[in-house]
This record gives sequence, C-alpha cells and structure tokens, in this order.
Amino acid sequence: MSLIEHLRELSERANKLALSDDRKSESRNLTPLLSDADFLSQELSQEIEQLRLLRDQGLKINTSGIPSDTIRSLEKLKSRFSKSQRAQELTKGKDWTAFKEGLKKITTNCSVLSKQKWLEFVQSSYEGQDPVQLESVLAPTDINKSNLLFFREKYLALKQLGRSRPKERGDFDSVRQISNQLREIHQRFDFEVPDDVRMFLVSVAEGGADLDLLTTEVLDWLHKKNTSNNYRIVTKPVSRNGSGY
Repeated sequence: MSLIEHLRELSERANKLALSDDRKSESRNLTPLLSDADFLSQELSQEIEQLRLLRDQGLKINTSGIPSDTIRSLEKLKSRFSKSQRAQELTKGKDWTAFKEGLKKITTNCSVLSKQKWLEFVQSSYEGQDPVQLESVLAPTDINKSNLLFFREKYLALKQLGRSRPKERGDFDSVRQISNQLREIHQRFDFEVPDDVRMFLVSVAEGGADLDLLTTEVLDWLHKKNTSNNYRIVTKPVSRNGSGY
C-alpha cells in the first residue's frame, strides 16, 4: 500500500466518525487534523504526478523511496486510531508531528527532483553555442545578423521553458521543436572566415581591435562583405599619466 493510500484510509476512517451524531465533539477536534492531512496529501500527489510525467517522457527518475520513519509514524497513527477513534490518538506523542514533517520533506524532495530533471532535459536538448558566443565569432554579414536575431529569439524561448515545470506532454514537444530549430539556424551561419578576420572580429566583440589587426586581408574581406562601414577608428582614452590603457 502506497503512502497516499495509507493516508487516504486514515482520512476515510476519520470521516466516517465525523458522520456520527454522537461524536460531534470529536468531529470538531478531527477537522483541523484532517485538513492538514488532506492538504499534505494533495501536495504530494501533485509532485508524484509531475515525476510520472517526466518518467513517461523517458527521463530517468531515481527516487530513494519513502523514509521508513515516516511509514512507521503513519502505521502507529493508524493502529491507535483504529482502536479508539479519537483525535487525541493522532496527536498523542510525537508521531503526528513527525509524520507531517516527514510528508513535507518527501514532497519537497520530489519537487526539487522534478525541477532538476526538467532543467537537465531542457539544457541537454541544445548544448551548442549561445548567442553571445556566436556573435563574437560570426562574420557580421546581413545574413548572419538576420539569422542571429532569429537564433537569439528561439534560444531565449528555450531558456524560458526551463524556468517553469512542464504541465503536459506538449511542453516536452515544444522543447524538442525549439532545439531542432536552433540546430537548423546554426547550420545557416557563415563561419568560413580567414584567421586574420576571425582575430579581428573577436577583438572587436571584446571591446576593440588594435590597428595592427586591420590587415589588408581583413580590409579586403570587409569590403567584399559590404560591412566596412560597420566599423570606425577611435582613439583610446588617455589616463592621467598621459598613456593609453
């Protein structure tokens, strides 16, 4: 019998007691306890369903199982309550508090695990260069710029999906679709540039290229790509001692 089933059985017994007219006082005492149990049960059920969704999509979910001390606390509560169906049998000693704390801990662990596994799934769906890395090495052609804008849009959409947990299978399909689009866009980028040009572009992306990097080969390439007007020569700021950086 699962933890949820154990908890449901305990609640059902208490609910039957609440229906008896001659036990209205006990019913009032039981009401807050049942409310706590129902709330904790619903929270745990939601987290378990989340893990099932992840597992159904092929993600490996390794759980260490339910802590034995939480099960023991629940078994004690059931045993005492079945003998004398009174609220004090649930709250006597530390078993009720231990059970609630154990259930909260299990729920929290399930939540952390599902978030971790979902984020791993999203991150592993595309492990290529991010927009910043691409911009530093791509030739600044019109086609590359256009593709980079589209790439950045899809990349941010993928990151956004990773910030919230999935609700249905469609969320997994969205991740797979976007990651495929990122790979397709990546294939359209022009990475074929001479070494001197690559060094120049990387330096520009990092804050500025020295004039000695502006070789004839670089100038010819910039003119050929119609991008020479994208750059300008500026003097470095002068420090107080009269030298540059």
